[in-house]
Amino acid sequence: MAAKRELKPGAAFVLMLVMVCCALIYGSYKHWEERCDLAAMYFDSVDQQIDLNIRTAHNLHTVAARHLDADSTVLSSLKDVIGQMSDGEKELSYKVRMCERFAQIAKPLLESLVTLPTVQQDSRDYMYASQMLPQAVAECEKRDAFENYDLYAMSFNEERASTFTGLMAKIGGVDALQYAGYDSSEIIEMVK
Repeated sequence: MAAKRELKPGAAFVLMLVMVCCALIYGSYKHWEERCDLAAMYFDSVDQQIDLNIRTAHNLHTVAARHLDADSTVLSSLKDVIGQMSDGEKELSYKVRMCERFAQIAKPLLESLVTLPTVQQDSRDYMYASQMLPQAVAECEKRDAFENYDLYAMSFNEERASTFTGLMAKIGGVDALQYAGYDSSEIIEMVK
């Protein structure tokens, strides 16, 4: 009869440690994969809000350009803001500030456009300036996507910095999320 081969206690202990480490790494990976997927969903909402601002700004620029001088400072400011929001190299918080800047430019521009005789004589542009574009600008002013993303980013970054699995994720290449630009104290106040 052949003798049974037994695993030595030292080898069994090492094997157990390897299995525990693999389970920790796998569990951490799955957890942070889900967190990153959720972050991507929140970021998509932010990206859509920025795209809405860009499209609305383009539409406003098109209408305004038909009735204002080409060298108008408001037109050049609007064009600059469109370029800044569209720039893929800019940080998220900068783009969000440009969205806010767009709203600051858009409201007075729309108010002045509806008073121009050339706009009043053009039924299509008058409809844009008095009804459609103000509604679109109001949609652009919504900040829910930015606030929700920042709340999630704060939670994500805090967990990444303060937990063991977060440390493993950091070592594994999971970067901290950038903020959309809301002050952390404002975010904390929203949570309360």
